[in-house]
Amino acid sequence: MQKFLNSISIMNRIIISFFVLLLITACGGSKKLNQSSWQIAQGVPELTSDDWLSNMIYDKNSGIIYSISNDKSFLYIRLKSSDRLLKSKIILAGATIWIDTTGKRKEDVGIAFPRKMEAGTPTPGMSLGRDPDVDPMQILLRTRSESMELFGWNGTEEWTWQHATNNKNGIIGKMMMDKNQTLFYQITIPISTIYPNSSSLLKDKIFSIGIELNGIETGGGPGQNSMQTIQQRSPDGMPQQGMGRDGMGRNGMGRNNGMNRQPQRVRQNDISAKDRVWVKKIGFAFSE
Repeated sequence: MQKFLNSISIMNRIIISFFVLLLITACGGSKKLNQSSWQIAQGVPELTSDDWLSNMIYDKNSGIIYSISNDKSFLYIRLKSSDRLLKSKIILAGATIWIDTTGKRKEDVGIAFPRKMEAGTPTPGMSLGRDPDVDPMQILLRTRSESMELFGWNGTEEWTWQHATNNKNGIIGKMMMDKNQTLFYQITIPISTIYPNSSSLLKDKIFSIGIELNGIETGGGPGQNSMQTIQQRSPDGMPQQGMGRDGMGRNGMGRNNGMNRQPQRVRQNDISAKDRVWVKKIGFAFSE
């Protein structure tokens, strides 16, 4: 009889341990894997400020250099690139930022900035490329920075055109090129548009960010001449040959101590392929 009772007790302990393990596993699935950085400068910071650049991360698989930060009111997604191929993809083919408030990889809410150029669309500024007094790149950047498309915001199930700096969602898209031909890109999103009426509960919120750069159509597609212009421009305006990727010596969410140029051979299918990175299960940062 005693052996029978002991066997029941052992079985009970096994069953309890099994359910405890299941509970721990289930809870673990919602833990943060990454942490947004606290944005020291309030409001919309300058694209080239030290605060802007302090937490850039290099994804070695895509070549994308990015950062994700927030303050009390806004979420910031930033890209930076000196790589001529990636700059061409962003400026000409367009980029899409996906936001998944479940912490997974759902493409339910998106921001296309700049918008993808349709086939046959003339490239702004390139007809002026031979005029020494006109910088076609600045004209191209200014034109491509004027509008964006939003998907999934306010329950919409199709892409809708929006002004890049003045729309009802308060989302702002900006791009600029510095004197060294480094591209700076920023999307600013009011947190209230992502989590309405829940600012006091942000510590419990986990989200994912997807960054996707469209491929450039080959065979005379839109922006082919522009891509050559972007690839061949150097800081002093002289032509450059070949393409290479910028590299950084670390991965993951953290500070970057600088970048070293690491040229790599670019295959033809790199041009037409999409480059993407997903940063999953991100938690908001808070001031100390």
